[in-house]
Amino acid sequence: HAFNKETGAVTPEVAADILARLAREGRVPSCEARLRAQDGSIRQVLIYGSALCRQGRLVHSRLVTRDVTRFIEREQAARHRAEATSHLKTHLH
Repeated sequence: HAFNKETGAVTPEVAADILARLAREGRVPSCEARLRAQDGSIRQVLIYGSALCRQGRLVHSRLVTRDVTRFIEREQAARHRAEATSHLKTHLH
């Protein structure tokens, strides 16, 4: 999902999508987003949420943001190593 490059915040469109999902489904099992950390770095996050709705209206929500940047970086590095190994095996045999 997009984020505002100046503030690092989730864009209004993404925030509206999360709120709509909370109101409609009562939860957000996982929403990928990118946020700017206090040090200026961009972090990959998963946002999980649950809602309290009364008479079809969103009354309260609880969101948890989990930084998955390192996990994604390790996953990409492993994929690159596997591709490089496969490439070497193909060209050495």
